[in-house]
Amino acid sequence: MNKSLVPLKTRPIPGPSFFSLLSLTPLMRKDPIAFGEMMFKKYGNVVKFSVGPYKVIAMNDPVYHHWVLKENWENYIKGKAFEKMEPVMGKGLLTAPNEFWRQNRAIIQPNFRLGRFPDYHRKMVECCQEFVMYLKRDERTKAPVDIHQEMMNLTLSIITRSIFDTDFASDPKVAVAIHDFMTGMEAQLFHLSPLQKYIPTPKNLRSLRAVKFMDAIAYDLIAKRRLDFEGRTDLISLLIQAAHREGAKGITDKYLRDEVLNFLIAGHETTASGLSFCLYQLTQHPEVMSKVKKEIKEVLRDRELAYEDLDNFVYLEKVINEGLRILPPVWAISREAKADDIIDGYHIPKGCIVTVAPYFVQHRQDIWPDPKRFDPERFNEEEVKKRPKYTFSPFGLGPRTCIAETFARMEMKTFIVLFLRQFDIKLDASKPVVPLATVTLRPKDGLYLHIQEREVVN
Repeated sequence: MNKSLVPLKTRPIPGPSFFSLLSLTPLMRKDPIAFGEMMFKKYGNVVKFSVGPYKVIAMNDPVYHHWVLKENWENYIKGKAFEKMEPVMGKGLLTAPNEFWRQNRAIIQPNFRLGRFPDYHRKMVECCQEFVMYLKRDERTKAPVDIHQEMMNLTLSIITRSIFDTDFASDPKVAVAIHDFMTGMEAQLFHLSPLQKYIPTPKNLRSLRAVKFMDAIAYDLIAKRRLDFEGRTDLISLLIQAAHREGAKGITDKYLRDEVLNFLIAGHETTASGLSFCLYQLTQHPEVMSKVKKEIKEVLRDRELAYEDLDNFVYLEKVINEGLRILPPVWAISREAKADDIIDGYHIPKGCIVTVAPYFVQHRQDIWPDPKRFDPERFNEEEVKKRPKYTFSPFGLGPRTCIAETFARMEMKTFIVLFLRQFDIKLDASKPVVPLATVTLRPKDGLYLHIQEREVVN
């Protein structure tokens, strides 16, 4: 798309009437994915509607996604799409305005350069091996295991050990607080009035207690790092060093708190869901599971997993990609138009919210035939070349794409290799898997697996 080729005459954007939308509001709140599928099927790939006081334009075209998130990204700010999250998440890397984000992304980026990854991988292996021993030692496998909750704990341990050089997961109260914290944040997104969060409902009270608890552990860590930041390479120390040596602005305790919570939430919950859904798909497709186990055996033989082995798990990479295509944890992305824009003839008014959801592009029948079918072969090199650009973006697009994509992919691959080398898994059919779409996409009531230790490991 080229600005110089933008047509002067705009095209109308279809959408439901006020009364039609009113009747669909319960569906929108209960199952936004079903609502989106209905909208795009009825009105096409560009739809407008209202959510409370907000005017929304939903776009289901990879070229439009690229325009909003990359080519003209500075016109599409976090804005109203994230303002309800700010009281909880603050202005960390996920939610910060573009100007503040630029400075702090540059400071944080060294944490995610390839030179750091061998050390991160070592910590990932340690965490995964501890998880394997925990399953064996505590005989956790005698009953079905909620693998999503276990993955939440594991990825929390990995992100905090790797990025913050501590381990918040060692305190079980942290996992409970994060759950209540996220539940409260998600509830705020659907509040029609800003006053609703002050009503002393049980959910609001739990959320308030969780925020206070998370604040306490974040500020405690920050205080420790301020006393001992020289020579350290964890994220908080790097930010403090930048303030002292380079005059970086705004590196207050409040900002550091925001960054801790941003990485805690965005850095572990999405990976946990991605891993859980990937394991779910493997239980539903035994032929794919067999190929993954065969590749693990062929790559490792009788050796321990090394960082250098990861690139050799070619088929597993396709399995992970297909898992992220069908059930992407970051299922929808929203932005606010900073100024009027025209996208392929569609007028985007200043102040409206534009949603560009990877989930829907990754389920378009014309791009992904039989899109609900799990098929890792879609990511064979020749198949990838056939597809249009920007049709697979589970970590976003453009400058504000996920800074930790490589970290998350390495984490997923490392765990699956070490886990499936030790265990066989089967879905507990008595507990159906229901994806829940709120801020992220995750299993609604957990994801339960029967886990059995393999007799021979090689």
